[in-house]
Amino acid sequence: MIRVLVVATILFPSVYILANEKRKCLPGKHWVAPHFRRAYIKYDGTRVTAAQIKGHCRKNPRGYKEWHQRLSNKRPKIWGYTKEKSKKWSIEEIERFLSAISVLPDRLVDLDGSQVYRMFRSQDGENPATTNPPQKDITLYDLAFVHEDSLAQILSHELSHILFEALSPGEKREFANEAGWVARNIMGREYYFPKEGKLNIKSDSIKSLEEDFANHIELYLFRAGIVRTKSIKGYRWIRNKFGQKFKIKEGL
Repeated sequence: MIRVLVVATILFPSVYILANEKRKCLPGKHWVAPHFRRAYIKYDGTRVTAAQIKGHCRKNPRGYKEWHQRLSNKRPKIWGYTKEKSKKWSIEEIERFLSAISVLPDRLVDLDGSQVYRMFRSQDGENPATTNPPQKDITLYDLAFVHEDSLAQILSHELSHILFEALSPGEKREFANEAGWVARNIMGREYYFPKEGKLNIKSDSIKSLEEDFANHIELYLFRAGIVRTKSIKGYRWIRNKFGQKFKIKEGL
């Protein structure tokens, strides 16, 4: 058996590579094992065809150092959706994720501590992803990889929930005022309610100030015309708060 293996690896070096599924790459690159890539649509609308990908060393996308370490095959420690089942990340999904995160603005990419998990299906039905902001946990479901919205757009929304938690109370009030919400103090706590006549940029924006904020950020980056039409003051607040560099970057 040993002699056969030695001959095989001498005559067919790729046998050794496939068996180990990993090779050392030059600094600034990482090994991508052979895998099948499904067709999908990129953040800019470009259609990527299905293909069998050969093993190769890939240049590390922007954000790789931090984010490839945050992908987990485990279940979040605190996760109220008990019926949701965990799933192992595939090679294809990891590479799709790394490409998607690389095009987002620094303010989202540089958020600290987020862990990203994989699960099969959301208990809420047609939901591609869920975030637990206090723990900074993000879960991507199967739907995230076949959704009509790009994976980058889905991630921008989930990261915006975590960004919202990082805002100061004053910043939240500023955004609320510009986006059509009014604050009311009820039994010593501040609650936000939509103002009369407020236009919702997405149907679920009415649920909460936080959801409206995440929708504002997502659409500001990917469908800016909707925000300018339905929430011009909210659009200006984001532009003034996060600056001209808060935009999609050219990615892979």
